[in-house]
Amino acid sequence: MTSKSKRREAEVAAEWYAHEVMGCTITRRAIRTQWQKVDFFGCDIVGKTSDGQHIYLQVTAGGSSCVSVRRKKLEEIPWHITDKVKVLQLVGARQGRVMAWWFTVYEYYWAGYGRKWTKSSGQIAVPKTWFKKCGYKLL
Repeated sequence: MTSKSKRREAEVAAEWYAHEVMGCTITRRAIRTQWQKVDFFGCDIVGKTSDGQHIYLQVTAGGSSCVSVRRKKLEEIPWHITDKVKVLQLVGARQGRVMAWWFTVYEYYWAGYGRKWTKSSGQIAVPKTWFKKCGYKLL
């Protein structure tokens, strides 16, 4: 499948990631129309945790070149030291007759003197249920 065909599913799964993994109590997804896209400072998902921290997630279903483009775009934005900024790359592989999906996570973290990128050592498994509309109540 091409990255365009999985774009919506990747964003829906990222919204689940925000709730299940990052502990967000509320999330918003960027709006995409036929002619324009309105996002949140270059990100597809913005979430808030119960203590008020912002979580910004940029999602791609493309390869490593797509990740690089998104990372460079995010580096141009002045982030607060408490903002969590991540790029989630949706990756899939056939395991027998079914597809297994996971996120490779890149975090743009505050290193005390500036921001640096890090790639998570593990992968976050994406269950089938994460491709369906997020069931969390939105305020």
